[in-house]
Amino acid sequence: MKANHRRHQKKATTPAAQQVTATLSLSGFAHDGRAIGRVDGIPWFVTGAIVGETVEASSRRIYSNRVEAVVRKVLEPEASRVVPPCAKFSQCGGCSLQFMTVEQQRLQKRDILQRELGRQIDTKLTVWEPGLMGDSEGYRTRARMSIRAGKLGFTSEGSHQHVALQACPVMVTPLNDALAAMPELPLAKAELEWLVSADGKIGMHLLCAQKPSQSQLTQLLGLLDAVADGLWVSGPDGVRHTLKQCDMRVTTTLGDMSVSHVA
Repeated sequence: MKANHRRHQKKATTPAAQQVTATLSLSGFAHDGRAIGRVDGIPWFVTGAIVGETVEASSRRIYSNRVEAVVRKVLEPEASRVVPPCAKFSQCGGCSLQFMTVEQQRLQKRDILQRELGRQIDTKLTVWEPGLMGDSEGYRTRARMSIRAGKLGFTSEGSHQHVALQACPVMVTPLNDALAAMPELPLAKAELEWLVSADGKIGMHLLCAQKPSQSQLTQLLGLLDAVADGLWVSGPDGVRHTLKQCDMRVTTTLGDMSVSHVA
């Protein structure tokens, strides 16, 4: 679950550099999963906390009607707190709830859905079916990653800092194998959209910040030919260069339902 903190924002009354630290007990959670506590009646939206915990938190942004904060120290942990399975969790902004058990993550997401839906319609007579559950790791068959100074990674939460990765526990094995084998690319700044098809083919679409030259395209094909079954490169002009053609059939499975389409 990734947070979107830009909606309904008011101008910050205190610069982010002027941090305020407080000890608070968390009694609720927001639509984006952040836990909520109060200091002098002002709600604090705390990243990295679980409802029921007492934490020491530091402000990131202070507004006239709320404070956005992050956990600095857990004083009284909740039973569902665990060690995140990803070694890059504290740096990477890709997965924001790995400090909870998978069961707690699912319960919280269910409660958020029911609460938010209840604000739009009358749910008193609603019958809630059990959720469709998949694997908690090794399930992601596609991803969009950033390339900085030739290296693949994700962006750190709350900043533009690049976090280089050689493995990601939520991606499927073929993508992790490709990530581990990925050479350094001759690109200072780009994005990579990639996926694995139902039959294990790897498709890559590079989105370059600058228009790629013919020599760059030739170099990219040489570097990625052994890793990618399909390879496409686009520049800021929107022109897509097909370096290696491949039909990508993707299958999505939810419970007993399976849907296939060509990417």
